[in-house]
Amino acid sequence: MCIRDSLGDLPSGSGRVLVGHGFDNADFDTVDIILPATCEMEGALVEDLQFATVRDVDDLPADDYVVAIAAPDSCDAAVGPITAPVTEDVATLLVAAADEMGMPQVYAIVGDFSSGDEMTPIPTLPAVTP
Repeated sequence: MCIRDSLGDLPSGSGRVLVGHGFDNADFDTVDIILPATCEMEGALVEDLQFATVRDVDDLPADDYVVAIAAPDSCDAAVGPITAPVTEDVATLLVAAADEMGMPQVYAIVGDFSSGDEMTPIPTLPAVTP
């Protein structure tokens, strides 16, 4: 796994997106991250994301994206959909984890590299259900 630690190569108007799988549940050992609006035509944004892994997704144009967690090879949301931000010149980490009730939730951790090579996190925010 290679996670880029610099934003110097970001295309103009884009943000870097990473996803992490931290929801410890046998039913969710491996999941796909989908954009429900385009999943049927384009497939999953991230396929076969395994528990306890982080994957560098892609650089996406800055926008709010509606994402969901689905079973592998499915376009039916098992968790979500939620709206997650992608901010220009910023790295966003979307993490699936359990909330205080043990239910799956997706959190957006947003940071930047303005302080140097290390990402300076901005406080964790729960992603918003549309």
